[in-house]
Amino acid sequence: MGKCNLKCFFCIGNELKNISEQVGKNITKISQLNVPFKEWKNFNRFLKDTKDIGIEKLYLTGMNTDPALYKYLPELIKYLKEQGFKVGIRTNGYYYPKQMPEVLSSLNSGISYSIHSVNPDINKKIIGTSKMPDWDIIIPKSGENCRVATVVNRYNEDDILNTIKYLSKFPNVKYIQLRSICSDIEKERYTLDTQAFENLKNKIAKNFSKVKDYKGYPVYNIYGKEVSFWDPLQVTINSTNYFTDGTISNSYFVTEGYSKSKLL
Repeated sequence: MGKCNLKCFFCIGNELKNISEQVGKNITKISQLNVPFKEWKNFNRFLKDTKDIGIEKLYLTGMNTDPALYKYLPELIKYLKEQGFKVGIRTNGYYYPKQMPEVLSSLNSGISYSIHSVNPDINKKIIGTSKMPDWDIIIPKSGENCRVATVVNRYNEDDILNTIKYLSKFPNVKYIQLRSICSDIEKERYTLDTQAFENLKNKIAKNFSKVKDYKGYPVYNIYGKEVSFWDPLQVTINSTNYFTDGTISNSYFVTEGYSKSKLL
């Protein structure tokens, strides 16, 4: 939790801000980006609970920030591996600190980049900036298990195939996940984006070959890459989430799970 380096219009942190402010608590002002993880409340309890229910993989992400901004990221990854977990990370790639090569080499469950477009103008509409990481340098340095997640929305619906074509040149990009906006509370705000997701799903189904299903969702071969669709509001799986203010949620839906755990 902490301040992010981007302003994605669909960020779930915005939902939490709105919910928490209704009860006089702006949770999004909390920041643990410079707090050593050994000082996080309930962290070791969370690790024990996940082991007890058989969870083997942990993915580091951000509710309203990016995990690459965390000061003690290399130490955290090392600690989690020492506890017996496989560790992966999802990042927007915009912060590539000196510690990043160390981070990439230490991950044992790969890295996922959030890439919503490689068109500067479209990028600005989605995340607030036309500047982009130098993917031609970053992706080849990202190990053999590299993935990409793209949130389909009203701005990039007609540009997705261009993004996939660009990513197809990287042999270490193992698959690309096209995601619907994950809003378990403010669905009406994203009606146009939900429709964009459905439009693209139908278009892909008509023009590309399905190679398999994953968790009930189709996977297609597009420009030599496995590309899947993922609607978080329709999945049947669950997850356990830890927030660095000490909150633990057993709900897949991040905002709803957090708010119920905090009784917001």
